[in-house]
Amino acid sequence: MRRRDGAMIALVLGVLLIAVPTRAQPEVVNGVDDDVSVAASDAVPPFEGIHRGVSLDDLPGREAPALAADLRSRNPASIATLVSAAALDRRETADAITWEVQVIGRDRRFASPSARGRRGARELDALGVVKLTATIDKDSSAIPIWEVTGEAALAELDLHVRVSLSDRAVLVEAPGFGLERVYPAGVGALDGVRRPGYLTSLTPTTELGRVSHESSRMRGPADWMRGQPYLPFEIPWISTQRGPDGDAKRYYVETRIAFHIWQGQTFSRGYNSHGCVTLREADLAELAAFVFSREAPIALTVRARPLPGHRHPLAHEATHYWALQNLGTVKRPRIFRGMFYAIEKVLGAPPDTRELSDLFMVAERRVPALGPVAVVVPEVPPSLIP
Repeated sequence: MRRRDGAMIALVLGVLLIAVPTRAQPEVVNGVDDDVSVAASDAVPPFEGIHRGVSLDDLPGREAPALAADLRSRNPASIATLVSAAALDRRETADAITWEVQVIGRDRRFASPSARGRRGARELDALGVVKLTATIDKDSSAIPIWEVTGEAALAELDLHVRVSLSDRAVLVEAPGFGLERVYPAGVGALDGVRRPGYLTSLTPTTELGRVSHESSRMRGPADWMRGQPYLPFEIPWISTQRGPDGDAKRYYVETRIAFHIWQGQTFSRGYNSHGCVTLREADLAELAAFVFSREAPIALTVRARPLPGHRHPLAHEATHYWALQNLGTVKRPRIFRGMFYAIEKVLGAPPDTRELSDLFMVAERRVPALGPVAVVVPEVPPSLIP
């Protein structure tokens, strides 16, 4: 290696010796973070139990981005195409700093058995995740020593997508392997009309949803999607029709709510949509890669409450929010302008996120009767969205 190249690497990695400042932990009640206000979420919390699954480039300070730069330059996981790197843990002693990192990338060794047997298998079939530890000796060297501690094909993992409306965040996880990815998100406008006395979001909640490649589009059809993926929510539905055995037909249906790209000039982590969940371009592309890398659908949960133990450092929108309008009266509310909800911009910070309540998809009121469900059908019942 030339002396100049060595000097540049030392300059980039030298920041790894800088300790991350500590702050007080937020209060935890019954295992759930009780401090979910906008102001508290925007403060930079300590790493432990908070920044798990967050991209190294998104973490505050210079230590994590320097690790990401070293990953890109040396590729210790030996992945053909490195897609992203996220932090799982950070531990510090008097002698060393140890990071646990997950890397998502594409390589033929991650191809699932079904992908290997198919002709013309797509590149996404070879999407996998590798877990590594990076040990940085404080006394002798700032260059991390990487060790691979686990790897798996994404198609073989039991993935689950969880959305928090109060924290405006999306968590993708595979608990059995330890994969965790956290994305900041924009969600539906605030709604105090449809359920008087409660504050909800236009993004409906679900315990039984899923996202699948069957209804998703790798490239969105509308111009405003800017050629980015479009990933609709699917939920179970009981048809009014009866089968040959006399039982009601059960389906998974595609809803009008989806993960898609943000609109406007810049991404905003606020209450700013007609119900869809908006993501940054790189995060949406990665979520779409998860969906299209597997035959099986990914389970989806959307709740008002925050994600315990997971925070993203990107600031929440605190200067304005959007709210559902009532164009009618209290007794006879009218909340649509044509095909869309009537929403208006409100200046100022949104109300305390602890006020948010769940408003479930209509079909989930029939949970005891659901049982097994079939594949997606194209038509959406008109009463699908609450």
